[in-house]
Amino acid sequence: MVGAAMGYVLLRRRYGLLGFSSVAVTFTRVIWATATAGWACVAIMVITHHTVPDPRIEHLVTLTAGTLIGVTAFLLAAKAIGIPEVRNARALLAA
Repeated sequence: MVGAAMGYVLLRRRYGLLGFSSVAVTFTRVIWATATAGWACVAIMVITHHTVPDPRIEHLVTLTAGTLIGVTAFLLAAKAIGIPEVRNARALLAA
């Protein structure tokens, strides 16, 4: 973070305004989408911990379900919040 801040200050001195406000807005949106996905992963971890009796199977189910739920929750939250990079990536994958 310190390096990014110093780089921003030095580049701004040299080139003027860099459009950092749009980066900050996107960064904030990504934080919210990540927090949503994190809470979904925690919820699925608690559910699998209480429902799967065998610890070895529980770990596998937790990993698989956490990954699927986390990615899905992030993408849904990113779409709902309106992160532009998700739309761009979707358009590239569709083409």
